[in-house]
Amino acid sequence: MFQSHPNHPSIHWEKNNTPEFPDLEYLNSSAINLSAQYFVLRTHSEKNNTEGVHDLFSKSILRIFRTLVYVNLNYLPNYLPSFTLWKLCIYADPGLEKLEYLFEKLSGDDFFKEVNKGNHFHHDLSRLTEKKLLVMDETMNTLLDKLKTMGAGIKEMNDEVT
Repeated sequence: MFQSHPNHPSIHWEKNNTPEFPDLEYLNSSAINLSAQYFVLRTHSEKNNTEGVHDLFSKSILRIFRTLVYVNLNYLPNYLPSFTLWKLCIYADPGLEKLEYLFEKLSGDDFFKEVNKGNHFHHDLSRLTEKKLLVMDETMNTLLDKLKTMGAGIKEMNDEVT
């Protein structure tokens, strides 16, 4: 058992190291680019055709959640359900919990179920209303702003280390 003593070295996992995560820069841009595709589809789709919008929304949300966890915890989760990823996001940054009103506004208690469904194959017609699409846009923009704010220093941090 390790006991504290002035002549003993400090425990190595208590030292903050200078992280170098080139993959974080890649994952951050990947999440931002997929989200941009969501907005391209929203902007250029036919008025009554919302096919694929929810799928892109769901995949973008999961990428943003996953990247937020990695930015804050230096932990890259794999294959976790959206609710679990969200709870990790809140653990990493408790201020994110304030955004849950958007999830409630969008789908009530079913937000995470709907995101999970959007990431699995399904063959049915999209039944998104204009009101719901606007809330999806608001949710995506808010999470993207948070991701961009948190990820702003990633490239600079990697450039300093190398």
